[in-house]
Parts: sequence; C-alpha cells; structure tokens
Amino acid sequence: LLFCMFAGALIDSLWHTRDFVRSLADKAVRRRLYLLELGVAATLLNPYGLDLLLYTLWFANNENLKDVLEWRPLTILGVGGREFALSWVVLLVVLRHSRQRVRAADVLLLGLFTLAAITGVRMMSWYAMSFVYVIVPHLTDLWNRFVPARWREWEVPLELDEAPQEQFGMRRGRTFNYTLIGLLLVWIVFALSPIGRPVVGDEPRQPQLLYDNDTPHELTAYLRENPTPAGLTFCPQWWGDWLVWDGPEGLRPFMTTNLHLAPRQVWRDYQAVSAGVSGWTNALDRYNTKAMIVDKDKQATLARSARRSSAWEIVHEDEMALVLVRREPTVATASESAADAAEPTEPSDDAAADPAAAESSN
Repeated sequence: LLFCMFAGALIDSLWHTRDFVRSLADKAVRRRLYLLELGVAATLLNPYGLDLLLYTLWFANNENLKDVLEWRPLTILGVGGREFALSWVVLLVVLRHSRQRVRAADVLLLGLFTLAAITGVRMMSWYAMSFVYVIVPHLTDLWNRFVPARWREWEVPLELDEAPQEQFGMRRGRTFNYTLIGLLLVWIVFALSPIGRPVVGDEPRQPQLLYDNDTPHELTAYLRENPTPAGLTFCPQWWGDWLVWDGPEGLRPFMTTNLHLAPRQVWRDYQAVSAGVSGWTNALDRYNTKAMIVDKDKQATLARSARRSSAWEIVHEDEMALVLVRREPTVATASESAADAAEPTEPSDDAAADPAAAESSN
C-alpha cells in the first residue's frame, strides 16, 4: 500500500518535470518515501528480522493452502465475487462522471489489489480498503456538484469573525461543535464496547456474547473438566486453535489453522478422515490417535460413521460436537479393523473442497 502511494507520487512528478532527480527531491515524493521506509523498518522489529518478510512471500505457495477457500482464486458466483464485480461497476460509473483527477497511485492501488483479490479470496479485505481510498475523493466531487446547496448548509463552517467568543477567548463555531459531537460518539462507542464496560462499572459480558455463535464453548468446558487421553486428538482444523486456547492444558490437536506447517501427507489424511471416506479409522490408527472431536454440522458423514464404529466410544455430545475416545481392543473391534483395512481413498472433489476446512478461523 505504501509502495503504491510512493510510486504513484513519483510517476505524477515525473510526468510534470521529466526529471528523475527533481522528482525525487519533490516534498510529496520524499514524504511517501519516508513513510515506506518507516513501514518496512517497523516490520523488521520482530524476532526473525528480514526472514519474516521473505517467509510471507513464499509460504503462500504451500500446497495445503490451495484446499482452503480463502486461498482459492476469486469466482463471480463464489464468496465475494458478486460484490467484487459490483464494486467495479460502481467505480466505472463514478469515474465517468467525476471531474477529480485520477492519480497514478490510484491506478497502482486498484491494479495491484484487484489482481491480488482475483488470485486469492483472502485479499478481498485489502482490495476493499484500497477501493474506498480511491473512490471517496470522486464521490466527494459528485456530491458537491449534484447535491443541492441547501442540503449542504451544514458543510459551510461559521466564519471566524461571526463566531461567538467565550469569556476565555475561545471562539465557538460549528467546527468546535463537531469536535464535541465526535468526542461524544467516541465515548459512546467506548462505553458500549467489551473493553469499556468494566471501566464504567458494568459487569463484563458473558463469553457467549463475545464470540461467534459457532464457537464451541460447551465443548471446551467439558474438556477442561474431562481431558482427553494423552496423545493426539483428532479435531476439525477450524476448531484446533480454539481448543488450544480455551481447552485443557496439554491438548494436542491433530490439525489447526496453521495447516501450512503440516506435511502434505498429514494434511491429505486429515481431509480423508474429515470427509469420512473409507479407511478413516486406519488413518487414525497410523497416528495413534487417542480421541476424536467431530463437528456434527460440517462433518456429518464422519459423525455418522463414528457413531456406528465399535472402535470408538462417545463420551460427550452437545448441539455442536461429538467427543469420542478409543475403546480397548476387542475381538469385535479387531474384525472391524480388518474389514476396513483399505487405505484412505483420495477425497473426491467435494471432499477436497470440504466447506468446513474452507472456513478456517482467525
């Protein structure tokens, strides 16, 4: 973002001066260059230094990430596709009627983040920020030209000479009133926010009001009272981080949202088990998995198979999750394992596009 602003200012200056040295000496260009340098320097203040910047460039090529929705290319009928197309229609209409100059930085910002959004859904938030930054000056121009002046009387500041003067010498006008209104709005937002409620003497909000409705509070409450056996615990990767954060100490989730750190074969086995394909019990056997947590909504096939399996025992069930632990081996479970001895098949296209795996939490 800062690089686009610097490069755009440099291009605009070059267009007028035709002199690279004079363009670099331009105050606007140098200010943006300093901001860019400060931004890069700030990112280097981390334990890994420059390696962290380099890592952000190549880790996106991890094969595991291609199976997650937010890392897939944008499609018109997919998540964010319609909004993306509509934003460009609005932008073209606004630019067609606006008299505001289109700066080089605007072109670079829209071009770069449009390309980024097309290649990965996760970049839609960055595209949205750049879109607002570019279009607001043009909307202001259209507002000033087409909205009747009588509707914009509140925009006209009170002249300094006409402003009533207070006894302490402070001149009061509309600008001061806007400041008071702004401070009042800031205080209201702070007082109603979760962090502000204890400050004003109110009771902190309950966890159910702080987190999304899909957060498994009841599950982690049970696990804190009844920890799973020592060893790996299979769980939905979109719950893995929450289980580590809110669950019992020492819990070892099979997968978390940091799936780019997992070997490719481990990720494929996770997908096979999550989709409930044939041989899922053998996959868990290979990793010596001691317990299993299933999302009843997003892993319905696995939940049905787990209920029928004699190798696993349900120890907890709530509206969202199943918790199962491995039974002690018996003749029945041994015969079941022999009947299910086939290796996990490759997930089908639908399984590979597991909608649950696509909803990684942040």
